Amino acid sequence: MKPLLLLLMLMASSLARSQDMAAYLAQPEPDFTWQHYYSDEGVLADHHFLRVTSQRWLDEDQVDRSLWHHEVTVSVPRSVACPGRERDDRTALVLISGGDRPDVPARTSPGSMATGLALLFCRPVVDVRQVPNQPLQFIGETTPRREDSLLARSMTLAVANPDGEWPLHNAMVKTVIRSLDAVQAFSLEQSGLGAIDDFALLGSSKRGWTAWLVAAHDPRIRALIPVSIDMLNLGKQFDHQYSSYGVYTPALNAFSAEGIDCLIRTMAGKAMLNQVDPYAWRDQLTLPKLIINASGDPYFVSDSWRFYYPNLAGSNWLRYTPNTGHSQGDGFDRLTRLAQVANWLDQILAGETPPSVTSKLAGQVLEVIPSETPREVVLWQAHNSQTRDFRLATLGANWMPSVLKPDDDGIYRVTLDTPQQGYRGWFVEVRFGGWLGMQQQIYTSGVHVRPDAMPYSPRRCASPRSEADS
Repeated sequence: MKPLLLLLMLMASSLARSQDMAAYLAQPEPDFTWQHYYSDEGVLADHHFLRVTSQRWLDEDQVDRSLWHHEVTVSVPRSVACPGRERDDRTALVLISGGDRPDVPARTSPGSMATGLALLFCRPVVDVRQVPNQPLQFIGETTPRREDSLLARSMTLAVANPDGEWPLHNAMVKTVIRSLDAVQAFSLEQSGLGAIDDFALLGSSKRGWTAWLVAAHDPRIRALIPVSIDMLNLGKQFDHQYSSYGVYTPALNAFSAEGIDCLIRTMAGKAMLNQVDPYAWRDQLTLPKLIINASGDPYFVSDSWRFYYPNLAGSNWLRYTPNTGHSQGDGFDRLTRLAQVANWLDQILAGETPPSVTSKLAGQVLEVIPSETPREVVLWQAHNSQTRDFRLATLGANWMPSVLKPDDDGIYRVTLDTPQQGYRGWFVEVRFGGWLGMQQQIYTSGVHVRPDAMPYSPRRCASPRSEADS
């Protein structure tokens, strides 16, 4: 076969597969329903509880419970909770949450997270729960699956059944979109709540993964805040992790047990990845994005940003949080960071441009350029004398801060000197706004590691890659 003809066939195949999620989401959903079953009038916020049936995923001969039910809470702050501010009902903040599926509507009180967000953001907060709808048991298996195990197994089955129905990501995305349909319809019926026109989207971990994909397919999403999901361009990320550690981290056991890293090297696996990897949809993701990652996340290598962030479309803000793992620290740390997210989102939704940070490498010098004069700039450094590993569980809280001063031209510079032994990491944190943490906006450069050479080679799969797969 001529090389050009082969290339065109591969491009056509890739394009067709990349449209499968869009086609899945566009299908009529006869099982979609919603009902408002309870309201609670609080002192600071009113809370409305919906039960949403989002879809039927697969059939009963494929999975034990194909009908997906969800608890959706709409928390609306009262004016007394927003002193000096006007509540904005037009754009709601959406929190994508997990949890197990209840057989009947069970929630008559809001989660503390949703309540706190409603007060911080002074706008309606929608908490979409049971994403994914779990536990689920695939027919022929003996044990129900949840979370990573469920997601990873669905990816394997999606490759074996390439009809666009199997990736769990598809169903998770549809859950959120249908829930937003229900919330908009409810907002038109509920007195005391203005019509909700659009949404900002917040999700963490695999719910952050879902948030990326929802934003790629739903034009109602005006802003995106993915947290602790430093994995776009998944094939590169698998290779980078194995090349850094010589193994896959235990946090990825569910995915390595399914052999996902090798599966996505096949043609069928790449077609599946074109559906579920947000990197495949990056040209559609032009909305403002605030990407929050942890410097010590057990799932991801600390400098994973390098494989996707430079190639994102639209306006983007990046933040690595020092000495944190996947959960982004304790309750107070998370609250402070959410207040800082609220500061960013207020400006975005008002049509303003928040302060930002540009960083680039000039040889071995990292240059950081703030868009305006910052309150403070801090250099974070960590050294591992043995391995290229900055996970919190491995290294501990060893990212150390020091105040960084600008050169005469206003640029902040850091020389990335290779240590005599082991590996050193750096990133620069730029703080804008007031002295109090909740008044600030904080953004960072990406994490840089030296030496840049990998200590290990990528994992070799049992079956060799074909020329088309390489």
